[in-house]
This record gives sequence, C-alpha cells and structure tokens, in this order.
Amino acid sequence: MQQITVKTLDGGELVAERILPFDLIGFERRYKVSAGSLSGDEDGTGGFFEHLAFLAWHALKRQGDVTVDFDAFLLEVEEITSPDSDDEAAGEDEAEVPPTDPDQPTG
Repeated sequence: MQQITVKTLDGGELVAERILPFDLIGFERRYKVSAGSLSGDEDGTGGFFEHLAFLAWHALKRQGDVTVDFDAFLLEVEEITSPDSDDEAAGEDEAEVPPTDPDQPTG
C-alpha cells in the first residue's frame, strides 16, 4: 500500500504518503489480526473499510496532519481512496465499461 487519500467534508484533502511498519503494527495491535490480512480481498483491506480508514488516520497522525482521535477523524471524512482499493469500497462511482460488439468473435 503506497498512499491513502482522504477527502474531508469541508472540501479538503489529506494524503498519507506512505504506510510504514509503525502504521501496520498499530493496525495489528488495534484489530488483533496480521497486517498480512489486509491483502485478503480485492480492495486491499481484507473486506473492512474501517481498516483502510484506520491506516489512513494512523499514517496522517504520524505525519502530523491529524491530531484528533480516530472516531473524530471519521466524522470529518467524505471519501477514502488508495491505489490498492476498489473504487466502490472507497465511495466512488464504478468506472463505466464500454459495451461490447455482439458480432465480434470472442475466441
């Protein structure tokens, strides 16, 4: 996981530039699961959006961009995205897939 971008309700944007071992260990201590479980699903969060939000908060707090506790942080979040996350899980509309030509051979 390289970076996580958080859009806030006031129109701001925060970027957790890198997720470091410090952040992953903070995740493991809070959720009592291996950070390796983060890659268990397509969205890279093991299926829980809260995990992605926690990693963003933890990294942003480490960077000095956030000073509030996790729940207060969540109250200000509009959207969270990462290169590893699924657009739908991150709160974005799905990308439009162009229609296929039914007369085209498929194989």
